[in-house]
Amino acid sequence: MIIKEMNKKIPPFDDAIIGKEFDSKSILLKSMNSRLTYAFIIFLFLGAAFVDLALSGKLPIFLGLLFTFMALGFYFFRNYKHFNEQWTYTRVAAESIKSEWYKYTVGGGDYPCNKDVGEDYYKDLFEKNIQDKISEYRKNIINIDGSPIDFELTIDANTVSYRALSFAERLGIYKDQRIKDQLSWYEKKSIEMSKKETKYRWGFIAIVIIGLFFGATQLMDLASFSRINESDFFSIAIALAFALESTNSLFQHERLSIAYKKSAVDLTESLNKINDSNNDVKTDENVFSEFIEDVENRISNEHKSWSLTTNSKNLPNF
Repeated sequence: MIIKEMNKKIPPFDDAIIGKEFDSKSILLKSMNSRLTYAFIIFLFLGAAFVDLALSGKLPIFLGLLFTFMALGFYFFRNYKHFNEQWTYTRVAAESIKSEWYKYTVGGGDYPCNKDVGEDYYKDLFEKNIQDKISEYRKNIINIDGSPIDFELTIDANTVSYRALSFAERLGIYKDQRIKDQLSWYEKKSIEMSKKETKYRWGFIAIVIIGLFFGATQLMDLASFSRINESDFFSIAIALAFALESTNSLFQHERLSIAYKKSAVDLTESLNKINDSNNDVKTDENVFSEFIEDVENRISNEHKSWSLTTNSKNLPNF
């Protein structure tokens, strides 16, 4: 009896999501790309600083040239391996599969819960749509000489079990475990990116001001600051400031903050619709199905924009 009752229970919603291997691979690719980007910027800054000190006779020129060549090595290796593009395509595949899974499980978009049509039709359609997304992913990865993930679609009993739930139950699951969760994530990431952008921007301003102080001191040749007058703090400070600005630009913190904020506003509108007692979303399953399609399109507009700009070599590495 205990075993039978346990088998009837539906597992937590997220436990049945397919394509988790794409999430894991994208995290690895993002980490590699971020590390190489930071290494390139840090070594380029050190190379410039060491060269400047070498010109003043304080360090051998070889040290500056070595760090500069190492920075270029990190840059060319990152671009040669296409870590940025590989991460982008893998992340888009993960989010696209997840979006399709949500629509299928709760009866949205192309997969309304219609007993007259039959579940076999919707299951076959779901499999076809997923395979189309995988084929596009494989083509993109192979075009940049990457190694695509070997993925086999398996529609387990847990996934299908959600489609057997009542309309009210599916609506509640989609509202709480898709819209609210995604909205919370957008809000958190928007604040996080905004804080990073502010930190880098004020860091740039502060270091430039410090550099200008050293430069003015050297220009006026103040005797009481003889050590400063003989130093290269001005050029080093300016190099560090532009290293911070380059980092902020490469990781596009400001653009991401705006994008996440817009996505949060869009999902808030969707949440208001589903909470509105006068809205047909809560009473008409056909309207609910169209509503899910609209929500998933809003979410996909955010992650699909990554692939549209991937050739710029300047994508975010969050």
